[in-house]
Amino acid sequence: MSKISKNIFGDNHIHYADYKGGEGINESTFPQEFFEIVSLFAEDCNYNLKSLYVHHNRLFIEGQSRGERNVLMLRFGNQRLVVANIQFIHQRQGKMTQLYKILKKIRKKYGLKPIMIETCQTKASRCWSIKNGLIPQEQTLSFIEKK
Repeated sequence: MSKISKNIFGDNHIHYADYKGGEGINESTFPQEFFEIVSLFAEDCNYNLKSLYVHHNRLFIEGQSRGERNVLMLRFGNQRLVVANIQFIHQRQGKMTQLYKILKKIRKKYGLKPIMIETCQTKASRCWSIKNGLIPQEQTLSFIEKK
C-alpha cells in the first residue's frame, strides 16, 4: 500500500494536486484503490478518457465515446465515500453495481462510514438504490448504505 493510499480515507489526509500534468498517474502519486474505478470508466468509454484527476478530496473522471460521455465525481475524506455525480455511457449493464462493489471493498478495508449516493434524480437511479438496500434520506434525493 502506498503512502497515499494509507492516509487517503482518514480525517487527516493530505490534499491532492491535479494529476493531469507532471509525472502523471502511477502507484506513488495516485491512490491505488481508485485504479479499479478508473478501469471501469475507461472500459465504459472505450478507453477514451478525457479527464482524470484527484483534487481537494474528490476523484474526477470523464470519458467520451460516440458523442456520449461518462462522468464520476467521488468525494472522499472524513471517513466517508460520497458518489456526488455519476453517469455511464453503457447503462443497464451492471456498471453501477460494479462500482458499488468496489466502493464497498474500499469502505470495508478502511472501516469507513456507510457509502452515500447524492442526487438520485432519475427513476432508474432511485430504483437501483432501493434495490441494492440503500436508504433514502429525508427531504433530499440522496441515499445512504445500510450499516
